[in-house]
Amino acid sequence: MMVKRQLSYSGFRRYLNYQLVDLNYLTPNKLATDYHPWRFYLAFFICIVNQIKLSIIFCQNEVTNLSYYIGDITLPAGKTKKHLTLIYSSWIIGTFMCTVTLYRSQYTPRLQKWIDIGIIFEHLSTRVHPISRLPTIVHKYFIRFCFSVFCSAGFSAILICLPSFFIYPHQFLIYIWIWLFITFLAGLIIVGHGCGFGPLYAAQIYLFGAKMSNHTSSLIQRLNFVLAYRRIKKTHLSSIVYRSVQSSTSVLRELVEGYHFWIHYNQAIFLATFIAQSIVLYLICFVDIPKFLRLALIVLGFINWITGLSIHFFLGAYGQRKIGQHCSKLRRTLYLNISNQMKLRLVNYFEHVESRYFFSIFGSINYSLYHFLLVVLENATNLLLLITTLGK
Repeated sequence: MMVKRQLSYSGFRRYLNYQLVDLNYLTPNKLATDYHPWRFYLAFFICIVNQIKLSIIFCQNEVTNLSYYIGDITLPAGKTKKHLTLIYSSWIIGTFMCTVTLYRSQYTPRLQKWIDIGIIFEHLSTRVHPISRLPTIVHKYFIRFCFSVFCSAGFSAILICLPSFFIYPHQFLIYIWIWLFITFLAGLIIVGHGCGFGPLYAAQIYLFGAKMSNHTSSLIQRLNFVLAYRRIKKTHLSSIVYRSVQSSTSVLRELVEGYHFWIHYNQAIFLATFIAQSIVLYLICFVDIPKFLRLALIVLGFINWITGLSIHFFLGAYGQRKIGQHCSKLRRTLYLNISNQMKLRLVNYFEHVESRYFFSIFGSINYSLYHFLLVVLENATNLLLLITTLGK
C-alpha cells in the first residue's frame, strides 16, 4: 500500500512565522526542534488576558483605580465605553477560536488538507508561477500586502491607546505603558491568527476557479477538435467526457478536504465581525458621540465589513460561477453521441454538484450573493428594530 507523501511548503511556513504563526506540518521533513510552540502560547495568553480585562471593564459602572491598573483604553469614549468593550471582546473571542483551530490542526490530519494553498509561496524565482499562471511579481506583492496589513494592525492598536495618555493621572501612566505593549501584541495576533487568513482563503478560491476554468477550456478544445471530423466514435466522445468529469471531481474533492479547516475559520470570523458591525452601526446612527470617534467608527465599520461580512460572499459566488460554467459545458454533451452509461454518469454528477450533495462540497464556498443579501437584510433589520425601540 502506497502512502501519499506530504508536500513541504517552507516558503509558506516562513510567511506564517512572520505573522506569529508556526505550523509544524508545513515542513514535515524538518526536525521537531525547528517548531516553536511559544507563538501559540503567546496568542492564548494575550487573548485570555485581554478578555479578562474586557470583562472587568464591562462590569464596571464607574471609573475607579482598578480602571487605571488594568489599562482601560475605553475611558476616552465616555458613555460608549461599554459598546467599544463589546466590539473589542468580539474580536478577541473570534481570534481565540481561530487560534484553537490552528492549534488543533497540528494534531488533526483532517484539518491539514488546506495547506495546498502554500504553493503560491513557492516557485517565486520563475517569471510566471507554474500553478496560478500569474507573474510571480503578483505573488510577491500579495505577500508584501499581507505583511503590511499585519504591521498596520499593531500600529492601529497603538493609535487606539493614545487618547488614554491624555486623561490618565500621572501616577497611573506606567500601567498604560505596560498595557500598550499588550494591546500592540493583541492587534498583531488578531490579524496574524484571524483576519490575516482571509487573503489566503481568497487565494485558494482563485486557484480553485483557475483549475475549473482550465478543465472547462480543455473540454471545449477536445470536443471542438473531435467534432471537426465527420465520423466520430461513440467511445471516443464518451472517454473525453469521462476524463473531464474525473478531473473536475478531483478538483472538487480537494476543495472538500480544505473545507474541514476553513469552515471553522470562516464561522469564527463571521460571528465576530457580525456582532461588532451591529454595535458599530448602532453607535454611528443612534448615539451622540464626538466627530473624531464617529469618523474612527466609520473606518472601523468599513474594515470590519470587508474582512468578515462581504469578501467571503463574493469569493463564494466566484467559485460557484466557475463550477456553473463547467457544468453548463458538460450538460451540452448530453446531446452528443455518447454512451448511455456516460449520460447516467453525467446526470449523477449534476445531481451531486449542482444540487450541492457532493460531500457537502459547497460548505467551503457557501458564501454566495444570496447569503450576502441575507446578511445585509439582517443588519437592516437590526437598525429598524433599534429605530422602533428608540422611538418608544
